[in-house]
Amino acid sequence: MMTRPIRPFLLSLVLVAAPVGPPAQAQDSVADPPVLPGDLVSLEVWHEEDMTGEFLVDQHFLVTLPLIGELDVRGETELSLREKVRDLMQVELINPSIGVFVLKRVRVLGAVHRPGMFHVDATMSVADALASAGGWTPSARRGMVILRRGGELIEVDVYLDAQLSALAVRTGDELLVPEKAWLELNLIPIAMGLTTTASLIFAILAR
Repeated sequence: MMTRPIRPFLLSLVLVAAPVGPPAQAQDSVADPPVLPGDLVSLEVWHEEDMTGEFLVDQHFLVTLPLIGELDVRGETELSLREKVRDLMQVELINPSIGVFVLKRVRVLGAVHRPGMFHVDATMSVADALASAGGWTPSARRGMVILRRGGELIEVDVYLDAQLSALAVRTGDELLVPEKAWLELNLIPIAMGLTTTASLIFAILAR
């Protein structure tokens, strides 16, 4: 579902209204995040294409998987769910090669070409997540992203905090790409206007 880009002044109000936390690199990372409603369970079964796909965890912590059926994932983490799914599927399959990954649902808003909701793997980089939304627009402050989690705002340096795993990204998080300040956006036109004005003044004085 697509969302409208937030206007620069609205983003400014958001940043003024709530304090921005320390750089995300200083935040605790979660190597094995919990499985939550809204997550997608990505299942890959070698040579079993009909069992391979992405399956949504509903609001009751239930996900329906091939061969297994309805599975309660309350209290599970990505690693524990991976082990449980492999154990359950091995009952029906002989020596299966099974990959289980949990994708987190995040919104990417602000100065990107296609703002909206995306499911991302924590092994992706922040830049990869932005690329899913079409990348930065010309008006974006490149290299800077604001991670909004509930009422908390965390300033992220895209180049220092490369991996989403470093942010312990969770379903429901929002990545806000701020726009450049008005002066920065208009610096070249202003400079050109001043140059033109100066040229006209010199031309008049030289007459």
